[in-house]
Amino acid sequence: RSGRAIRFPLNDPGKGLRLLGRMSRGVRAVRLNPGDEVVGFSVVDESANKFVFTITERGFAKRTWLDASSAPEVLDEEPEAGEEAEGDDAAEAAEVPEANEVVEEGAEGAEASAEPAEEGDDGSKGYRIQSRGGKGIRDMKTKNGAVVGTLIVTESDQVFVITDTGRVIRSRIADVRATRRNTQGVRFMRLEEGERIQAIARVQDTDEVAGEAISAEGAEAEAAEVPSTPESTE
Repeated sequence: RSGRAIRFPLNDPGKGLRLLGRMSRGVRAVRLNPGDEVVGFSVVDESANKFVFTITERGFAKRTWLDASSAPEVLDEEPEAGEEAEGDDAAEAAEVPEANEVVEEGAEGAEASAEPAEEGDDGSKGYRIQSRGGKGIRDMKTKNGAVVGTLIVTESDQVFVITDTGRVIRSRIADVRATRRNTQGVRFMRLEEGERIQAIARVQDTDEVAGEAISAEGAEAEAAEVPSTPESTE
């Protein structure tokens, strides 16, 4: 919720997740600050032109190239004039604290340690692969509310967003301009006073949906051709 992200391999013995039994307690994937929570995860394939789409509870969103090698040399960095929160929203945004930069080890009994500073990280290096269990890197500034969801998407995808009052919006990913990491995003959905984003989902490609519909119709037709077994009587 504090806008941090971590990317690590699954099968790397040194950095990834080892195979565990069904009843095991698991291993640490990411180290959280006090009060922070994990709000989403995605499996990343090796195909190019992937983006990380992130949205906050107050309707601000951004998309960032997953790999810096795929990004153009010039990227927009901050919202244009007028995209900032206004009125009561601005006051509310000012009350949203940044994540506490001190982490406690909890039951492990270690002393709290300060998070290393991210000097020189302007967000232009993409999401580098790290070892699991770390604190990750800054994905999005939370000046406009805590993060509520994140998706791995392509530019041709669409996203479906629903609020806690039941209002929904469906929009193209391409309508959100690509920016660096560590930015606050642009207004994606204008909310009523007190309204919050509740959940997001990627909308399937139209061709995929059409293909599934055709397959379903074929299965129904095939089932209709199979004669039902007559009931036997004694």
